[in-house]
Amino acid sequence: MGGGAVGFVTDGALAAVDCKTMAAVGLHGKGSMFGWEMALTSTPRPVRRLALIDARWIEIDGEALASLMGQTWIEHIFARHALDRLSRLQAEAACNAVHQVPQRAANWIRRLHHIAGPELRTTQASLAEAMGVQRTSVNAAVKALERDGALCVSRGRLTVIDPARLRRFACG
Repeated sequence: MGGGAVGFVTDGALAAVDCKTMAAVGLHGKGSMFGWEMALTSTPRPVRRLALIDARWIEIDGEALASLMGQTWIEHIFARHALDRLSRLQAEAACNAVHQVPQRAANWIRRLHHIAGPELRTTQASLAEAMGVQRTSVNAAVKALERDGALCVSRGRLTVIDPARLRRFACG
């Protein structure tokens, strides 16, 4: 068992950012679990959590959780989520490789909308950090979405007005 923590998101959304490559490796919304791979490996790779929308979560030491629930249970849960997580990571990597910032930003906003509803209390700087791009690039993308009628933008808040337009703009 590794030394990492297993986390449970109780509200909002977190981006998981790999500390070595500074690339987003996941988006965790309310009800999500994270850190299984850190808890199960002997050499955990540090991942930083970036709160995107008023996020709250709890973390439990992986070894303490395994002791409480049993190593077999932890491995079973990890195995159930491993294929889903792998396919999400592959999709994220493909998106980063072939899509420009506007489509990627729209996709992140679409995913956050799915988690939190139409009003997203987040900043363009947080989105840029999660995406690993400059804030000015996200700003331009958000302004284009606002001009198109998909979003309404105000300080620290993005409101999705037309999810269908947002979906058409996103890379999917």
